[in-house]
Amino acid sequence: AGYGDGLALTLDLSEAAMAEGQLLRRQLGEAGMRLQLAPCDWSELYPRVSRGESRFFLVGYISSSGDAGELFNSQLHSRSADGEYGAENVGGYANPELDRLVEAADREFDPRRRQELLQAAMRLTTSYSRSALLRSFLVCWVQ
Repeated sequence: AGYGDGLALTLDLSEAAMAEGQLLRRQLGEAGMRLQLAPCDWSELYPRVSRGESRFFLVGYISSSGDAGELFNSQLHSRSADGEYGAENVGGYANPELDRLVEAADREFDPRRRQELLQAAMRLTTSYSRSALLRSFLVCWVQ
C-alpha cells in the first residue's frame, strides 16, 4: 500500500498481551508489515496511551454491564467537559455524529429503538474509527 519495503510499526502493549501481540505480528507480517512489540507493565502503558504518547497500541476493554452503551459512553464518545462522556477515550477519537447517536441512545427508553441507535453507532464506528476490534467474547455468570 505505497510502502516498497513494507511498513515498520512499533506496537505498545501490556506484558500480559504478548500472545496477542505475537499473533498480530505474524498476521501483519504476511501483509508485508514489520511489527516490533514494545511490552510494558499496564501501569506504564495506560498513562502513556492516555497522554497521546503512543501511535499504535493494543488495549482491551471489559463491559461490566454487557450493554453496548457502556463502551460507547466511556470509550468512543468524544470527551465532554463535564466528564459524563468519553472518560476512557484514550485514543482521542471524536465524531459529532457518533456523539449524537450515543446521547440519543442514552435518552431512549424503547429497547428496540435504543438497539437501532446503538447499531447505527457501531456501523459508524467501524467505518470511520482509527480503532479495530480484534477479538470479542462473551462471558456469562449464572448464580
